[in-house]
Amino acid sequence: MKTNTTKRMRALMALVAMLVAISAMSVMAQANVDEITGSVKVELKKNAVENLLVNISSDIDGVRKSAIYFAGYYKVDQAKDALMKQFTKEKDPATRILIALSLYKLGDEDGMNLVKKYSQKDPDSRVKRMCSAIYTDYLMNLGKVASK
Repeated sequence: MKTNTTKRMRALMALVAMLVAISAMSVMAQANVDEITGSVKVELKKNAVENLLVNISSDIDGVRKSAIYFAGYYKVDQAKDALMKQFTKEKDPATRILIALSLYKLGDEDGMNLVKKYSQKDPDSRVKRMCSAIYTDYLMNLGKVASK
């Protein structure tokens, strides 16, 4: 009975932390619209980026996954090193795939080389397959960008 209460408290704490992180990201972000392309560039304030970097290695799964997702979604280039470090020590296969996707969104060569490495050596076959697909797509899009 005590374990159920503890699990509920941890889940509630993770949910609250995730909601706080999401609301903080929306308050601490400023969007600029490029007049030529119409694309939206989001600039995060310094303390939002610092919180994001800390939460990428959080012990709370929900907070960690949210931070990893938002690093890719907002294309926070400063998160590259934290994502790469977390990739090498992450135990959860689904979270490793999420990190690979965030690194893909950042489009950094070092990050994508790490994804390539895990497409060959990860112990989980699903992670290998997804990393391989992500890296292949990166190479295909790289060729398209280079030819323009």
